[in-house]
Amino acid sequence: MSEGYAKTAGVAAAWLALTMIVIKLLGAISLFVLGFLLDREDFGVYAIALASAALVRAFQSGGVQHILVRSGEEEYNRLAPQCLWISVALNTVIAAVLVGFAPGIALANDEPQLKQMMYVIAATVLIAAARPVMYAKILIDLRYSLQARLNMWMSFIQYAGMIALAALGFGPLSFVLPLLAVAAIETVVLLRVVGLPSGRRLPSLALWPPILVQSQWLLLAAAADALHTHGDKMFIGTIVDTDTVGVYAFAYMIAFQALALLSMRLREMLFPILSKIKDDINRQAAAVTRTLSALMMITAPAMIGISITFPALEQALYDGKWAGAVIATQILCAIIPLRSLITLINSWNMAMGAFKTQFLVLLVCGVTTVAGSLVGAVVGGTATSIAIGVGAANLAMFPTMMVVQLRNRGVSWTRIFGAFKPYLLAIGLGTPAWVGLPFLFAAMQIQAGRVLPLLVACAAAGVYGLMYAAAIRVLLPDQLRDTLSIIPGGLGEKAIKALRLELPTRTDPTP
Repeated sequence: MSEGYAKTAGVAAAWLALTMIVIKLLGAISLFVLGFLLDREDFGVYAIALASAALVRAFQSGGVQHILVRSGEEEYNRLAPQCLWISVALNTVIAAVLVGFAPGIALANDEPQLKQMMYVIAATVLIAAARPVMYAKILIDLRYSLQARLNMWMSFIQYAGMIALAALGFGPLSFVLPLLAVAAIETVVLLRVVGLPSGRRLPSLALWPPILVQSQWLLLAAAADALHTHGDKMFIGTIVDTDTVGVYAFAYMIAFQALALLSMRLREMLFPILSKIKDDINRQAAAVTRTLSALMMITAPAMIGISITFPALEQALYDGKWAGAVIATQILCAIIPLRSLITLINSWNMAMGAFKTQFLVLLVCGVTTVAGSLVGAVVGGTATSIAIGVGAANLAMFPTMMVVQLRNRGVSWTRIFGAFKPYLLAIGLGTPAWVGLPFLFAAMQIQAGRVLPLLVACAAAGVYGLMYAAAIRVLLPDQLRDTLSIIPGGLGEKAIKALRLELPTRTDPTP
């Protein structure tokens, strides 16, 4: 039934949103604490290390998780044993490459701790070698509750470890050492819950080429995605100093910690659903557009709320230590919902087997983002100018990519524009707060205080939230009802009744 898969996609988005809220709270708390404990150079060193390792790590596991999920339950038992060996072999090679390049990267950036950080990342890659195969089974079985609990616990361990190590004086190593614990614990849990695949245990090299051929475009796409996600921080370090990289990285982490989780979880949840209906473009379009609308309605107001409160929050918590990251954070928060569009495109392309298209889309986005960051670094040389360059590139690229993909697959202009309405509404209502609050602080002569500006900003964010909720209820009742209807546990239906919205009866998902 077409509506059934669209509904399943919606439920997946609901689990995603609920998980993201909890993990984002944990991440936000840890990041704000780390902002106290670490300095700007520590954040810069970490950003360079992560970016340097990203392109190499893109090739780890050989894309076997996506191959297994797309192949489905019937093919899992046949392919999984060899996919496990492929993952172990490739991860071993990747770890060796990271270890080999670590001294050179540390020397090039004149940061000795980069070598140690690269060694830790290499060890993490080795420990997590079997994860993609076991995790694929969870995705194939659509076990969203298990997936959500696993993600939340692993995030808690990671963030708690980061804070503890930073307090003990480990500096930038505080970011990467907890990853070892996360990789080890998650592997043990997956072994107990899922287990290694049954069947032929010995590697059969003759079976590897057909599997790797399927993943060649996936691997290239992963590399392009790494360029898109981390390339800006890798290359701006050649133009600006480590402190400036650290300020931009701090703003990036505040704004994009939600997006990083959102992108990974959304891909993991939506991809198996679309794979199960890969022969029905109408069902896929219904699932994608419904998920897009729900994501815009959830993420847009949340990110605008963060951008409204962050200037006063920085003043209250850090007293100007991270003042250079304020405007950069606001810009990046405003474009977060648009960047999530690429995740939707990727899930759809992977489900349809359009891996070359996926690679090209990510490559264009990656090159555009890197170019925008380099222009910002050259022209202004500050975190704000870099964010402006990245924001302008994203604003031009991501909606264009989404519209082209949806239109090429038969989705109407009306449905596309409708999915973007929550985002446009959030931006429209948030603009007065962005523009007006600085003037309000100046008029009240409280810009030098710490607590009162935060109270005023929180009040402004609260008013904004109420205005957005009222506007959605009046202007977009159908989309609000659809979004609420996918909340599990009967809560969505209760919310629909409380808001006096009609229960959904539409069954035609044709785009």
